[in-house]
Amino acid sequence: MKDNNAIITNAIIFDGYKLISEDSIHIQNGNIKAIGNNKDITKNSPSDIKTIDAAGKFLMPAFIDGHGHFASVGYAKMKLDLRFAKNWDEVVALVKEAVAISPKGYWIEGEGWHQEKWNKQTEMIEGFPTNQQLNQLSDEHPIALLHAARHSAVVNHIALQKVGFDSNSKIDGGKVVLDSHKNMTGALEENAINPIRSAIAKSYKNQHANRFKKAIQLATEACLQNGITSFHDAHTTIEDWYLLNEMENDNALNINLWLMMHETIERMNLLKGKSILSKHLKIGAIKRYMDGALGNRGAWFFEGYDDAKSTFGHCTLNLNEYEQICKYAAQHNLQMCTHAIGDKANHQVLKTYEKTINNYSLKDHRWRIEHAQHLKPTDINLFSVNKILASIQTNHCTSDAGYVEQRLGKKRTSSGAYKWQTLWQKGVAINNGTDCPIEPVNTIENFYAAVTRKNSDGIPFYENEKLSREQALQAYTINNAFAAKQEKKRGSIEVDKVADLCLLDNNLLTISEERIKETKVEWTMKEGSIEFYR
Repeated sequence: MKDNNAIITNAIIFDGYKLISEDSIHIQNGNIKAIGNNKDITKNSPSDIKTIDAAGKFLMPAFIDGHGHFASVGYAKMKLDLRFAKNWDEVVALVKEAVAISPKGYWIEGEGWHQEKWNKQTEMIEGFPTNQQLNQLSDEHPIALLHAARHSAVVNHIALQKVGFDSNSKIDGGKVVLDSHKNMTGALEENAINPIRSAIAKSYKNQHANRFKKAIQLATEACLQNGITSFHDAHTTIEDWYLLNEMENDNALNINLWLMMHETIERMNLLKGKSILSKHLKIGAIKRYMDGALGNRGAWFFEGYDDAKSTFGHCTLNLNEYEQICKYAAQHNLQMCTHAIGDKANHQVLKTYEKTINNYSLKDHRWRIEHAQHLKPTDINLFSVNKILASIQTNHCTSDAGYVEQRLGKKRTSSGAYKWQTLWQKGVAINNGTDCPIEPVNTIENFYAAVTRKNSDGIPFYENEKLSREQALQAYTINNAFAAKQEKKRGSIEVDKVADLCLLDNNLLTISEERIKETKVEWTMKEGSIEFYR
């Protein structure tokens, strides 16, 4: 049985809102019993209680990741990691190594490649590499390589055969990319990837439960190492929920998960009569994707892309069905969380939310737009007027900065891209996440992106929209708790709240910008028990 009673002394404490003058905390049964100075806390506590000396280091509420794909963090560790490939040739070389050691018929999966970050280009069609080299590696292994944004992929001819794609295949909300001779290139966009995902899942059918639970364990370890004890999972299925419940019942779940269900109304109805809340699990929202990503020109815009004038991105939803799912959420006291990156996608979500909120007279709804990356300036007020939350991922800004103006031009970029401070000053509740594994599950790098907006070359990207350090910490702790309607239980250091805490070796409010990224998580405490030591 874990000992979740302790006294923490000699800490610099950020309580989720500000630095406080107190330096000690008494934890009892996993909750915060008292906050005060060392002398008073130790005087009023049991003499035999465990004492943890913070040694003058920075104590804060544990990070809450406000948007990510939890199981996928673990699954990504089971696939080829293509994030660090400097070009397509290096991607192909990694795949070749995997083919050589994999049984015949085994799916070769990889993810993380990003053509905008390569040091040399390869043959491209509509901005994507082709599968020509992949086809030469094997006639016996289907190969599927997801882009870093996970909204496009390149697959080999065997994978295309597996799902029955040909040059005449048409996909609503997606695309099978063809060359000038109407031959498939292996590149797939948006919803065209779904049959590939289904085929891979089918190949693991008999192993799915064990693989899923292993992925959850790997993801939990990664989160605890980064000071995260709670996580907003941005794409959960009913099958996932059942397996997570099994882990919860077996005391095998060691992180708090707030779930966005990506399910139809019919399948959501299967949950009626079942408890959607347990100690570590909460079904809080329904998730939908209004468009794709900026990197593959899948984000949905009113105007064409500057570097592809006839391309406007994709609306990946049936809008009538979307209205119905929003009504369902309103009727069942669920939040809505909708992925929207382009300005037209954000506009469509804002107007649909507004209509539904007014029709049902919703008060404390806390409906969210996930990403809210590119906005029409005239739409910004719709967030505050309708109390819509902007669920941002600050590392997307610095990761994408090198090509945003290429995609959108300077005018659209300056007026509507990543408008964090503008939204904050309008009174919009902003919460932050990593969108891992699309970006690393690295809280310190994400904080750095929030407060500097500097890309990998150290160049700031419209730095007038960066967050202050206090704002960035709030967005990563108490605001994420608020975004999940859990602010009464976690997200700040207050008496009677859960003792989910992390200790850092640097004071994030005073350290120089250059040293922020050097900061390490010393330990992570969940419910009064330290679950990770560096």
